[in-house]
Amino acid sequence: MAVVWEGHWVKDYHEPRLVKHRGKLHWAVTKPKDLQKRTDPDKKLSTGTTDEVVAEERKHEVVAKIYKSFDEARAKIDPQIKRNEEFLAKVMELLASHGHTDPRLKSLKNPFLEQDDIVRAVHALDITIPDDMIALLSDETKHWLKTLPYIGDKTEADIEAEKLFGTKDFDVMSTMKQMQEGMEFLMKNPDAPDKELIKGGLKELAKNLAQNTGWPTEADKALAARLQQTTSSISAVGKRYIKENKWRRERTKSGAAKAIERFFKVVGAETDIADIDAKDAYEFARWMEVEEQAANKSIKSGLSYVKGMFSWAITKKDYDITEEPWGKLSKIGNYGKPEQSYIPFEKQQLVELFDLVNRTGTGKMNRREHLLLSILITTGCRLDEAALLCWNNIIEHEEGWHYIDLRTALVKNTGSQRLLPIPKCLWPLLPQRGHRVAVEGISNSPDGRLFDYSLDKDGKAARAASQACGRQLKKIDGLKPKQVTHSLRGNLKDLLYDVGIPKELNDYITGHSQGDVAGDRYGVGHNVKVRYEALNKVHHPYIKQYPA
Repeated sequence: MAVVWEGHWVKDYHEPRLVKHRGKLHWAVTKPKDLQKRTDPDKKLSTGTTDEVVAEERKHEVVAKIYKSFDEARAKIDPQIKRNEEFLAKVMELLASHGHTDPRLKSLKNPFLEQDDIVRAVHALDITIPDDMIALLSDETKHWLKTLPYIGDKTEADIEAEKLFGTKDFDVMSTMKQMQEGMEFLMKNPDAPDKELIKGGLKELAKNLAQNTGWPTEADKALAARLQQTTSSISAVGKRYIKENKWRRERTKSGAAKAIERFFKVVGAETDIADIDAKDAYEFARWMEVEEQAANKSIKSGLSYVKGMFSWAITKKDYDITEEPWGKLSKIGNYGKPEQSYIPFEKQQLVELFDLVNRTGTGKMNRREHLLLSILITTGCRLDEAALLCWNNIIEHEEGWHYIDLRTALVKNTGSQRLLPIPKCLWPLLPQRGHRVAVEGISNSPDGRLFDYSLDKDGKAARAASQACGRQLKKIDGLKPKQVTHSLRGNLKDLLYDVGIPKELNDYITGHSQGDVAGDRYGVGHNVKVRYEALNKVHHPYIKQYPA
């Protein structure tokens, strides 16, 4: 849909719409189809406000930036993609003129589809591609197109190809694709048990092609030589690292991929990994500080992700790198904004927060977040620890009270694997065993979980729980930027100090110690009963039963 923007005709650009994203109002515009490859279909820019009136006032400025970004992105698109678009349009016209209207042919409209795939599809329909369309093809595809009329008799090479690749219909184009797949397989699997068999098959295929098509050309030979070499450019190593490394969490993999991609921009994607040294680390840190306005913690995290790639590359022995090139980076602490600590809530704010259960309408806190926040302030649980709680992790002590066994749960680190008592004031707030708490109320728990927060790809519930709790915290008057859900842990640590609980015991309770993994039933260090008594010394006058 074309729209008019302040008297200016904007071709193919959609109308802007106001959306809420991460707590702020954003203007969003659906991207043109040629800019939607593997990305979010929308482009969003923040207005910097939650006030709709102010957001409307800033509409022209923000949306103009979005449209400008579309113009700039389109200008960077490879000219061949533009020719692809024109070629595809003509292909669809050509197919229609021959009576081919199968809905499945619509898949050919993707401008990022390989040209040889399109040519092969058209050729399979016995349709001749006109010269004016051939002019839009890449040089490589033009070369391949010349081979299409050839279909030879089945040779020994064909039979071998069928064995190796499961191909029944042999022709030049499929053979070339098979050869590429075979070469790539050998590169990735140098110790494959059938390596010699595959090499023999590839030689036969190459011989057959040479006899019948004039392949390979000098350009083809150069390409083959490059394919047979293990490239050690940063971009190649990084992509291989992301693909082959054994990642424990999808979030870690995603973070590493983003950090390494940013590192490419700083040092150059084709820079050999063996040429990277300490100065590149500082250059990367400087770039994150200036270009991304990153905090010191984020900078250290980005550097750590890239260092992980170096360590992995050393183990592969495919690259000319035998030691970690960055070592100790003593001056990294000088880059980026210093990390700000979370700010605990004031006593009156805690009273106001838990009194939200007595409000009405949208201002009322629901039962789920009320229980979750109550767990956080009374036990010192991390948000994800509490949001993932299962009934089989809630154990009854021989003296009749209960504790949470986090030694086998999905937690942050070893120190978090601990036994955590449930204080007297909290236990009455929990539903009956086997039930869960949702926004709508209490019901049977089909999976044994205490809450119904949705899980991410890593099986974590922190994101969903954080968003839900954040909506409640925003109802508190005078809320400061660093007063977030995590602040409740700080509140409990302060409360434990106030009643005389020593730091070591305090750390065991909040998971800042060595943990309980190596201990007996009651753990190591301060046993679970001592922790129970410590938590019960803290008074929480704002904690109350959810109203009936």
